[in-house]
Amino acid sequence: MPSAQTQRNHASGWAAGAIAVLSLAVALAMVACRPEGQGRDDRVPPPPPSYRIAGKVLKPEANDHSGILVYCAGTSYLAYTNAEGRYTITNVPAGKYDVLCQHADYQPASVGEVALVGGSADPATPLILADVTLEPKMTPAEQAERILCSVMGQVLLEGKSVAEGVVVRAVDTDFRTVTDSDGHYQLLRLDPNQYTLVFEKSGYRSKRLAVRLVSGDLVFPQPIVLEQIEPEEPRRILSGSVALLDMEGQALGDYTGVLVYIEGTTRVALPSPSGFFRFEDLAPDRYFVTAMGPGFFNRDRAEADLTQAAEVTVALTLQSFEERTSAPSTLVGRVLKDDPEDTLVGTIVGLVEIGATAMTDPTGNYVFGGVPPGTYNLVALAEGYIPGALEEVVIPEAETVEAADLTLEKRRDYPRVLFTSPADGDRNIVVREIVPLTVRFSKKMRPESLRAAFLIQPDVAYRLYAGREHSLSDFDQLYVELFGFGPENALRFNTAYTVTLGIDASDFEDLHLEEPYAFRFRTGGPSVIATQPPKGATDVYLDPVSHRVGIFFNAPLDPKTVTAEKVHIRPRLRTTHQVRVTGSRLSGWSEISIAASWEWGVRYTVTLSSGIRTRDGSAISNLPYTFSFTTSEGRAIDYVPGPRKPGP
Repeated sequence: MPSAQTQRNHASGWAAGAIAVLSLAVALAMVACRPEGQGRDDRVPPPPPSYRIAGKVLKPEANDHSGILVYCAGTSYLAYTNAEGRYTITNVPAGKYDVLCQHADYQPASVGEVALVGGSADPATPLILADVTLEPKMTPAEQAERILCSVMGQVLLEGKSVAEGVVVRAVDTDFRTVTDSDGHYQLLRLDPNQYTLVFEKSGYRSKRLAVRLVSGDLVFPQPIVLEQIEPEEPRRILSGSVALLDMEGQALGDYTGVLVYIEGTTRVALPSPSGFFRFEDLAPDRYFVTAMGPGFFNRDRAEADLTQAAEVTVALTLQSFEERTSAPSTLVGRVLKDDPEDTLVGTIVGLVEIGATAMTDPTGNYVFGGVPPGTYNLVALAEGYIPGALEEVVIPEAETVEAADLTLEKRRDYPRVLFTSPADGDRNIVVREIVPLTVRFSKKMRPESLRAAFLIQPDVAYRLYAGREHSLSDFDQLYVELFGFGPENALRFNTAYTVTLGIDASDFEDLHLEEPYAFRFRTGGPSVIATQPPKGATDVYLDPVSHRVGIFFNAPLDPKTVTAEKVHIRPRLRTTHQVRVTGSRLSGWSEISIAASWEWGVRYTVTLSSGIRTRDGSAISNLPYTFSFTTSEGRAIDYVPGPRKPGP
């Protein structure tokens, strides 16, 4: 059963409906009872105002501008242009409209937004919109160029000024290319995607670079530096024999206490009962070998040159010294270490002239007893430390002599420079907008110390990156961008530069360069620095309007020295080519663009002859300059250059 509230709602709704019906009936009755003509206006109301929209839409580079549709979006109000491009849309009621235009051969365009309301538009006067010039529709090739992507960059080889022949490929694709002599490469017409580029050359460590390409991207990654793989040199062997002689020169056979050591190292060997010894796994170097033994003095030391030879054999001789009747003495002393964390026990101490050895105790003290009077050289050897020595220790007869303290210096892995780019002595470094400079260290370095240690003279404006501040820098690699242009301190042509890394450069163990490291390079003169398309490019799309051949320079040119006759193209073109000199807004450097009627599927060779000068009269250093490319297959583009305007 319905609730009381529901019943009340129904009753209320019924009453409202009844009142509405009764009101309508009364109104109709009153109208019916009126005399004829009373209460009715038979006049026709005036029509709402209408407006006109007018203007001009043009076709680029055309004489006849007729046939362009101009319309108010979402309505049937439209008009077509006449030969002069003029149009008038009539009988447009009040309102707000987006006015658009279109033509089959051109891209649609917006003419403007209009508001036709009383007070802002006059129905008697057309509303004039701004002139519009249509843009041609893109060809399929141009659409592909807009959608597809390209990557262009440079590869540098450690220690080399020429970087030709580096393979650059995109992983899991068929895209690959090879660098030219300057290390430049390009991968063209790639689909938008995420790619991994691999840079490979025999004798160098390969590198990878992640590149993300979105529609129409032209990406210029920072230069990639490939490190040279140093071939492992075979380890060396040093062997030999020790001869023991008495005071008369007769051979002795007791080798007890005799040892052989390589000076400046901790390598020690005990001779066999027949006197033979052998050191293995030595790095290529020059070594000096000495023997010592109790009661003997060494008559000589042997030099072993293992820089080239795989094995060297030497001979050593120890001779017993003359017995003395004088009273022996005692020599005491102490050997310390410059690392307070290391223990002092176990350092070998030797008196060279008599072959006596002793070992230090936990406090670093040593004692030699029964030492004949004389003048001695004392040496100390400890693992991980540079051997130390005390020269001309005088020991008088029957005394206890205290030698001066000897402190050994720990062998530390000080950071050092492994290579630089440019390499020391490189010449004709091409001045570009950014000239990359890299320094590779043997250890990870503190970034702040590299900033304090870096100096280039003469002064050059630069940006310095250390640690992970740049994709080409790391804690063991300094990357510097030298500015090739700018208001002050840009790289200059034909100038020698010296880069110095001072001893402020330190690693994370606070070990510094042992001495400043300097390298030098020299810039070249004004030159051609790039071409578009690059040398050796294939499948090149060209047209005379938006895709021209370009030759780029690192200086502003004197336009009077650039003529079409200085550009030679083989095979010959069907029509005369035209050249134009333009300047970069950023650097002010010049580009020569070449407009011509290029055939499809043809390999062209372009040569720029000498005689072109910069604005200050300098010659271009690498002219004549030649590069080749092959155009893509497709329909020919018809282009006939217009008449050349007379010069000033």
